[in-house]
Amino acid sequence: MEKRQYQRLSKSIQIKYHSHDNIEGLPHSSFTRDISAGGFMMRTNERLELGEEIDMKFYIGTEEFIPAKVKVVRADEVVPNKLYDIGLQLIDISQSDLQMLNDYMDSNLEK
Repeated sequence: MEKRQYQRLSKSIQIKYHSHDNIEGLPHSSFTRDISAGGFMMRTNERLELGEEIDMKFYIGTEEFIPAKVKVVRADEVVPNKLYDIGLQLIDISQSDLQMLNDYMDSNLEK
């Protein structure tokens, strides 16, 4: 039986990110499949490598997107060469932004 450090919430929130091959261009956009205070699971059409660190922003109904750095900890191919489920671990986020994420989690888990 798998024990998670953080409780997961099946919630779709918008995220924007820059991958290793797209540092200067427009960010990729995707939505999460679930979220936790430790990271996210997103679905994307871009293959990302395990261990890759990505700059991203996510939106939880605040006034603007919240910036964070994440690391790819899981990459499952859903449709060969077309669609991937990517597990992202939060590795750098401000304390105030992490508190906003925790508050968001708490308010949605209670419902």
